[in-house]
Amino acid sequence: MVIEQEDALFLNYLAFLPLHQSKGLGTEILNKLLEQAIFRRIPIKLSVMRVNPAKALYELLGFRVVGGDENRFLMEWRNAADSGNP
Repeated sequence: MVIEQEDALFLNYLAFLPLHQSKGLGTEILNKLLEQAIFRRIPIKLSVMRVNPAKALYELLGFRVVGGDENRFLMEWRNAADSGNP
């Protein structure tokens, strides 16, 4: 589930049953979301549990930890071409 805001896209929920994990589906969905963010020139934000192995995929795609708490990381992706824009 993606929440579309004026200034960002927030990936609120993305999950797959174990049978469908590690098959590239999450990467495919995230790449489509990245394309949308590039077109709109806005960042993508998400929150991920600290123990969730999906964090490695997010980092591979360019997301960076920008905050969080004892249970979750707040991560953000920004297009390098727009890094100077809010």
